[in-house]
Amino acid sequence: MTTDGSIIDGLDITGTVTVTADDVVIRNTRIRNTGQYPVRIVGASNLLIEDSEIDGQAKGGAAVAFNHYTLRRVNIHDVVEGPRIAGDDVTIENSFIHSLVRVGDNHTDAVQIVGGRRIVLRGNNLQAFDARTGQANAAVMLGEEDSPVRDCLVEQNLLNGGNYTVNAGGGGTRGAQCVFRDNRFGRDARYGAHANLGPGIVWNGSNTWMDTGQTIG
Repeated sequence: MTTDGSIIDGLDITGTVTVTADDVVIRNTRIRNTGQYPVRIVGASNLLIEDSEIDGQAKGGAAVAFNHYTLRRVNIHDVVEGPRIAGDDVTIENSFIHSLVRVGDNHTDAVQIVGGRRIVLRGNNLQAFDARTGQANAAVMLGEEDSPVRDCLVEQNLLNGGNYTVNAGGGGTRGAQCVFRDNRFGRDARYGAHANLGPGIVWNGSNTWMDTGQTIG
């Protein structure tokens, strides 16, 4: 894709999508991955994917890489890794990320944040557990391997599974700042709802267990 403002609508793509232009919209489209990244943004900004499906076909790496994108109502499944956030201006909302695939000893997360500003995860169903394949690592994995994390908000999601469902202690993390509020948690984590919440993490009392409504402290 090389034209700013392109609209891709109603396609069934087998392969990968590389976005090199600004303000591209992909909607009502299925992407069946055959390579490293089902969707990769290279030198572009403001990509929108909505009402679409990404089938990882148990291949490659991050489902969407790496910054300056919005996912809205996207069904992402059978991926080795969910969307990766490494940079600024990422919003993922009202999407379903599930059926993660373990390949060897890979570090599988529904969403992994390794740096960036202006990050929003809102209204999603992030499943880091699958009865067929077992536990992934986390529903939300947060660290600062690439750059500081600032202006980050995780709210109104259903989060489930993983060793810990939320792990905010990724490599290189010193002062990641992120707010977690109004999230519901399932019970399928191996060890617990959260781990490694540093001093810059705001964990609101509105985070609750889905089955009982009890606050997760």
